[in-house]
Amino acid sequence: MVSASGRIEPYLIPRGGVDNGLMPDRDDVLLTPDDVRRVAQLTRIAMTDREVETLQAQLAKVLDHFQSLRQVDTDGVEPTGHATATTSVMRDDETRPSLPREAVLRNAPEVDEPFIRVKPVLGT
Repeated sequence: MVSASGRIEPYLIPRGGVDNGLMPDRDDVLLTPDDVRRVAQLTRIAMTDREVETLQAQLAKVLDHFQSLRQVDTDGVEPTGHATATTSVMRDDETRPSLPREAVLRNAPEVDEPFIRVKPVLGT
C-alpha cells in the first residue's frame, strides 16, 4: 500500500489458528516491500516499485488464506502425498533374453565390428 507521502508501506496479515511454529507469535504478520523484493530476488525477477506494491497485496492475500487453514483441526489425520490412492502403471522390471548381436548389427545403418557406428554427438 502506498502512503500519502508516496512511500510503500507494509501490509498487515491477520493471524489466526493454533501456533505451528512457522509464524511469529504476535497478532499480525508484517509483509514488507523488502520481503517482496527478497522473494523477487530469489526467483530472479526484476520488479518496479509499482509491481512490488501489487505483489505485496497479492502475497498478503495468499498468506492470509494460509492463516485461515491453520484453524482446521487436523488431529488424527494422517499426512498424505495424494488425495486418492495411486497405483503404478509401469510393469515390473524383469530380466529377459536380449536380441542376438548379429540381428542387432544387421539392422544398424553402419557397423564397425562389433559396434554400431554413430555420428559424433559431442564434436568431431
